[in-house]
Amino acid sequence: MKSVLSPFKRELACIISRYSLGIYLLHPIFLWPMQNFEAYHAHPIWIIPLWLIISTGGALGLSWFLSRFRITAWLVPYLAYRSVCI
Repeated sequence: MKSVLSPFKRELACIISRYSLGIYLLHPIFLWPMQNFEAYHAHPIWIIPLWLIISTGGALGLSWFLSRFRITAWLVPYLAYRSVCI
Protein backbone atom coordinates (compact mmCIF):
# COMPACT_ATOMS: atom_id res chain seq x y z
CA MET A 1 0.00 0.00 0.00
CA LYS A 2 1.41 3.35 -1.04
CA SER A 3 1.79 6.01 1.64
CA VAL A 4 -0.18 9.23 1.24
CA LEU A 5 2.47 11.29 3.02
CA SER A 6 5.77 12.33 1.53
CA PRO A 7 8.87 10.76 3.14
CA PHE A 8 9.68 13.99 5.00
CA LYS A 9 6.16 14.37 6.41
CA ARG A 10 6.08 10.69 7.34
CA GLU A 11 9.38 10.97 9.23
CA LEU A 12 8.16 14.14 10.98
CA ALA A 13 4.96 12.35 12.04
CA CYS A 14 7.03 9.43 13.34
CA ILE A 15 9.28 11.73 15.38
CA ILE A 16 6.32 13.57 16.90
CA SER A 17 4.50 10.31 17.66
CA ARG A 18 7.63 8.84 19.26
CA TYR A 19 7.85 11.74 21.72
CA SER A 20 4.10 12.43 22.06
CA LEU A 21 3.89 11.46 25.74
CA GLY A 22 6.84 13.71 26.55
CA ILE A 23 5.23 16.54 24.58
CA TYR A 24 1.99 16.05 26.49
CA LEU A 25 3.78 16.07 29.85
CA LEU A 26 6.11 19.01 29.14
CA HIS A 27 4.03 21.48 27.11
CA PRO A 28 2.64 23.28 30.21
CA ILE A 29 6.20 24.32 31.08
CA PHE A 30 6.23 26.39 27.90
CA LEU A 31 2.64 27.64 28.12
CA TRP A 32 2.91 28.85 31.71
CA PRO A 33 5.39 31.71 31.03
CA MET A 34 3.37 32.90 28.06
CA GLN A 35 0.31 33.21 30.26
CA ASN A 36 2.20 34.86 33.13
CA PHE A 37 3.75 37.43 30.78
CA GLU A 38 0.27 38.04 29.35
CA ALA A 39 1.40 37.22 25.83
CA TYR A 40 -2.17 36.78 24.63
CA HIS A 41 -3.07 40.38 23.84
CA ALA A 42 -2.84 39.93 20.12
CA HIS A 43 -5.08 38.77 17.34
CA PRO A 44 -5.93 35.06 17.74
CA ILE A 45 -5.23 34.37 14.06
CA TRP A 46 -1.49 34.58 14.69
CA ILE A 47 -1.07 34.24 18.47
CA ILE A 48 -2.64 30.76 18.67
CA PRO A 49 -0.34 29.27 15.99
CA LEU A 50 2.61 31.02 17.65
CA TRP A 51 1.76 29.47 21.02
CA LEU A 52 1.32 26.10 19.34
CA ILE A 53 4.71 26.28 17.66
CA ILE A 54 6.51 27.49 20.79
CA SER A 55 4.91 25.05 23.22
CA THR A 56 5.04 21.99 20.95
CA GLY A 57 8.52 22.75 19.63
CA GLY A 58 9.90 23.46 23.07
CA ALA A 59 8.31 20.37 24.58
CA LEU A 60 9.53 18.21 21.69
CA GLY A 61 13.07 19.55 22.03
CA LEU A 62 13.12 19.09 25.78
CA SER A 63 11.61 15.62 25.49
CA TRP A 64 14.26 14.66 22.93
CA PHE A 65 17.03 16.11 25.12
CA LEU A 66 15.84 14.35 28.29
CA SER A 67 15.45 11.01 26.49
CA ARG A 68 19.11 11.07 25.45
CA PHE A 69 20.39 10.52 28.99
CA ARG A 70 19.80 7.34 30.93
CA ILE A 71 19.28 9.24 34.19
CA THR A 72 16.42 11.38 32.81
CA ALA A 73 15.00 9.11 30.10
CA TRP A 74 12.40 7.67 32.49
CA LEU A 75 10.84 11.12 32.85
CA VAL A 76 9.74 11.20 29.21
CA PRO A 77 9.15 7.66 27.98
CA TYR A 78 9.09 7.36 24.23
CA LEU A 79 8.29 4.73 21.65
CA ALA A 80 11.51 2.71 21.54
CA TYR A 81 10.74 0.64 18.47
CA ARG A 82 10.19 1.85 14.93
CA SER A 83 8.12 -0.96 13.46
CA VAL A 84 5.28 1.43 12.62
CA CYS A 85 7.48 4.13 11.14
CA ILE A 86 9.74 2.06 8.88
